[in-house]
Amino acid sequence: MGLKPNKQVREAALLIRVSKRTIYRWLQTTTIEELLTKLEKIGPLLKPQEVALQINVSKSTIYRWAAGYSTVILPCCIFPGKTVRFRQQDVEAFIKKQKENQTNDPRKTTQPISKN
Repeated sequence: MGLKPNKQVREAALLIRVSKRTIYRWLQTTTIEELLTKLEKIGPLLKPQEVALQINVSKSTIYRWAAGYSTVILPCCIFPGKTVRFRQQDVEAFIKKQKENQTNDPRKTTQPISKN
């Protein structure tokens, strides 16, 4: 396929937040234009570490939720080479849903227990 313009590769790397080397590896199976078009539709992406900090859980928990090994499911984008990224809007929706579930859970009432 030949070498791709460095500016486009840098742009793709910044959008997905991976190294340029990873982008060049992906370009063995697709064109830079196709990759950039797909990435623009997806929007800004977060790394698992950043999501873990936002939700206040460990990075391994984020990977477990993304893989579906739990009852909690966190939507993610998986790129070639097992690179996992999360859309900001999905993370915000996930946090909102978790807060709603906590407030609707009858087991977690804040009413004082009467002592008779």
